[in-house]
Amino acid sequence: EQRARQRDLPRGRVVSDEELVELALMSPADARHVRECISPPAARRYTEDLLALIRAADSKADAVAAPPRPLSRGQTRTVKKLKSVGADKAEQLGMAPELLSRRRDLEACVRAYDATGELAPSFLGWRGALVGADFLTLLRRAGDGDP
Repeated sequence: EQRARQRDLPRGRVVSDEELVELALMSPADARHVRECISPPAARRYTEDLLALIRAADSKADAVAAPPRPLSRGQTRTVKKLKSVGADKAEQLGMAPELLSRRRDLEACVRAYDATGELAPSFLGWRGALVGADFLTLLRRAGDGDP
């Protein structure tokens, strides 16, 4: 994309989409592999650039964190209780429940509490002022095994 812009050419004129797909599928390790995938004129100009991009992408792929493990049954029950508390508070305040208790945020809150004994960062600001104390009470009870 950068080379196409620099040369004021359509991207496909620099390296075709088909060639890029083949490169992506092959994940070539050296210049010879790149030259096998793309046209000779493109290979002469862009082999080193493409190898650098492939190496950078490979290193980023290694750095991607694994997704979190699914919540346990107990954690899922806690999320439901937190959601209910958040929905009740939102109704009292006349606001959308999603502002206080989006499921993704609640799951992060349960995980954070289990790991650190504290609320997730998203519940330390204005949300914390509205539901933080109630959430902490529920989380403590859940940690103690109370229903």
